[in-house]
Amino acid sequence: MIVLMSLDAATTGRLSITYYNEFGARDFLDRIQNWLETCQWYFKKKNSDGKIADSVKTPNTIRIIYCAFGVERKNFLELDSKILKQQVQRIMYCIADGKNVPYDIVHALFIKASNPQKYQKWYNYQETLSTACALIAKYYNSYNKEVKFTMKLDKNKTDRSYLFGRLLAIAEIIEERTYTKDTARMTNAARLQPAFVNHPMHTWMLIRSKLIPYYKQSGVQNETYYKKLISDIVALFETDDKEKLNLPLDEGYLIGYYLQRKEMYTKS
Repeated sequence: MIVLMSLDAATTGRLSITYYNEFGARDFLDRIQNWLETCQWYFKKKNSDGKIADSVKTPNTIRIIYCAFGVERKNFLELDSKILKQQVQRIMYCIADGKNVPYDIVHALFIKASNPQKYQKWYNYQETLSTACALIAKYYNSYNKEVKFTMKLDKNKTDRSYLFGRLLAIAEIIEERTYTKDTARMTNAARLQPAFVNHPMHTWMLIRSKLIPYYKQSGVQNETYYKKLISDIVALFETDDKEKLNLPLDEGYLIGYYLQRKEMYTKS
């Protein structure tokens, strides 16, 4: 038998038990294994040759909380130690008890990953985005039988948020591919991402209009490819009601966004 107990010193010399549970050894190990297998995503890493590559891993519980609630200061994500302790404990209890990750943590990651303009360092945002995708997929795959996310782009998926995420990724890449190595500015798609989450259809029309000069820089062949790709995605929407299309997106848009970017850069 395994006993898992959490203690807290409320005052000097006094301890309180904040968590207590007993597990069979096999049950305890199975729950840890389940977490490791169902909470995964692609994370950026540098290879020995200095190139950036994707590595599939389970995000560290402490880093989950830093990404969800931390603020970037002096190149690093910082967080009050009390908040860190409280929130890490919540994640640990979920793992031990075999429960789903708390929605407020998932939503906090969604908000952070939808605001790339708040990050000065690329690696901080990339870690936050990957962590958000891991927790979003974990949450929905465990909680909602009708919504399932995989780590491979689903080109037939008709979920509205997922499709808008794909469109955002394409718009971002169209602009990025016209940049030189010295270009440091944020793309229009990234800059408008917070508005896009809340008013996707309206903001998409604006983003699309800003793509015109980048189409011309991309060349005729690439322009044709990009426009067909966008057209194919638009055809998957199950409604053409602009009011319904303009409703706020759910967390799943980040999954479509990430996987569309990954596929396009893998093919390039």
